Amino acid sequence: MLLNLLQRPTKDLDIVARVQGELWIASKPLPASLITAVQDVAGALDLPPDWLNDGPSDFMRSGLPEGFRDRTTTKVYGGLTLQLASRLDQIALKLFAATDQVQYQKSRHFADLRHLRPTPAELTDAAGWCRTQDTSEKWPGLVDEVVEALAAKDPRRG
Repeated sequence: MLLNLLQRPTKDLDIVARVQGELWIASKPLPASLITAVQDVAGALDLPPDWLNDGPSDFMRSGLPEGFRDRTTTKVYGGLTLQLASRLDQIALKLFAATDQVQYQKSRHFADLRHLRPTPAELTDAAGWCRTQDTSEKWPGLVDEVVEALAAKDPRRG
């Protein structure tokens, strides 16, 4: 939503990393000062206490798509500076999230992917990265299944 790529409201804001100087470090665990600020915002805006989701921090260990950092867009909101994932990287992250769900075709991530309308090349790149994110034997096949289902629903395909 912050980049006007999707219009549906979300229940949380995913955070992958925190920036310290030139370094990106895993957001998990959040520092105490940020936890306090998150709680203050939750109370002031009537948000759930977990509105800032540091779960995606795991990608700092497993690896973000190549070039992720260079493609981010910076947005400043008062004292808060965000580096927002590009459309291309959101396609990859949404593909991972959809693949990680049993009923992926009913998931909001799959719907978001359809809305982002990735080109075949973008989907191929996203799938290549996504396959590296899980070492289970069945994972690559699950990624392929989601890609095929998405391609089948794409009106640009015959």
